[in-house]
Amino acid sequence: MLQYYFPPLVGMGSVRAVKLAAQLPDFGWTPTVVASRSGPDGSDPSLAPADGEILRTRQLRLRRPGAAAPRPAATAPAASTAGGVRALLHRWIYRPDAQIGWYPFALRAARRTLRERPADVVFSSSFPITAHLVARTLHRETGLPWIAEFRDTWSDGSVQHGRRLAADTALERALVREATGVVTVSDTWAELFRARGARRVWTLTNGFDPNDFAAEAPPPDLGVTYVGTYYPHKQDLLTPIAALGTLVREPRFAALTLRFVGELHPALPPALATHGLSGHVECTGFVPHAACVRHAMTSRVLLVAGPPTDERPELRGNIAGKIFECLATRRPILFVGAPDSDAARLLRPFPRVRIVRPGDVAGATAALRAALTEPSPTGGDLAPFTHRALAGRLAQILSAAHADSRKAV
Repeated sequence: MLQYYFPPLVGMGSVRAVKLAAQLPDFGWTPTVVASRSGPDGSDPSLAPADGEILRTRQLRLRRPGAAAPRPAATAPAASTAGGVRALLHRWIYRPDAQIGWYPFALRAARRTLRERPADVVFSSSFPITAHLVARTLHRETGLPWIAEFRDTWSDGSVQHGRRLAADTALERALVREATGVVTVSDTWAELFRARGARRVWTLTNGFDPNDFAAEAPPPDLGVTYVGTYYPHKQDLLTPIAALGTLVREPRFAALTLRFVGELHPALPPALATHGLSGHVECTGFVPHAACVRHAMTSRVLLVAGPPTDERPELRGNIAGKIFECLATRRPILFVGAPDSDAARLLRPFPRVRIVRPGDVAGATAALRAALTEPSPTGGDLAPFTHRALAGRLAQILSAAHADSRKAV
């Protein structure tokens, strides 16, 4: 398993990775994980795996723009020129991403372990895309089947443009075509990768661990909670913020708290001030995963920010990983997003989940008012979304790839 972010390192997909790796042996697959030793977002010791073989490697860290050592003051034109040169170098050296310095060390560790004992499948997960480059090299050298997991799309949401975007798009297509198979997290994205030439594609959603929610939670407070990172270009929190601004003017909701579990995005404070919510906001900053769960469990309502439109497949197929843990709390959920998105379709069967279109402030106000005064929901089948169930499905995918490769030989 080529998995850059692996606990205790926190980052994109780290919880998913450690939970699946822990369960795979029960389904006949024993993973050897190649992971980075350090990352930009720190660590969460509570997530560290108890056992399993994990090869943690160092990486060559290239200096980012603006990260140069302090220099004597320069004139504005000179400083501007230097900044432009650094940005240009960053754009073309960090390819396909800023973790490219991990490539030689991860490849060396994987080669070494393959010399010591055989393996049946290579599995890589992005982001970063660099993990797929390591896996592709191993696939070419050994002939082992290679499953490439894309937990997110790449070229569609890229901030690059021009020749760099064209190069990234070409690399993405080359990777999905050469891989034995592709795993992704929603049906819309599965279709997207099929259209880009993937030979086989499987959908494996994100999920949750029931053990994380086994402790009895105290009664919920009068809190509305958003867990995770907010991406203004592909999510909508402004609609529920406007709705909450209406509610706090009602006496029974005057003590309401809007809690952000994670960092507060810079785009949000002006909106919070506009709607009179500045004094009602609590922001935890980074907290360990267990604390995230406790905050969610003690909240009256959970906010889920979905895609603002379903017209673009990269947005329509975006199912935030925190959705599954929100469902596991059995708390009422307000989902603000496109009603025909994959996330909305997944949530619709569950009781006490309210789906509101972006921009529908009146609808969001009514939904929040009802959710804040109703008991927590019960029911809804969450069994397919446990990490154990998903590990069983991943084991089937690995077995299918292995069987196909043996037939080919």
